[in-house]
Amino acid sequence: MNAITEDIYTNGSAKNGSLAHANGQEMRKIRLIQFEKTNEEPMGITLKLNEKKSCMVARILHGGMIHRQGFLHVGDEILEINGKSVANHSVDQLQKIL
Repeated sequence: MNAITEDIYTNGSAKNGSLAHANGQEMRKIRLIQFEKTNEEPMGITLKLNEKKSCMVARILHGGMIHRQGFLHVGDEILEINGKSVANHSVDQLQKIL
């Protein structure tokens, strides 16, 4: 498994728990996470759309690839998959992209 993370801070509204404060402004923390999927093992992640139609991590299988790499957590918002926005996609479409 190959995983890389990068923290990016952008201006914008953010959910509780993802805020950083700089010069009195709220900052949104965005993590870029890369990993290499293998055909032999499922990723062990379930996605859902919240009331705002944002893609969220709903469940992570204990011991699965996503759980072992430790970068994604239940409640995290997914903005892109493979460099493409998740906006206007169903959960089924997003799960297939993964």
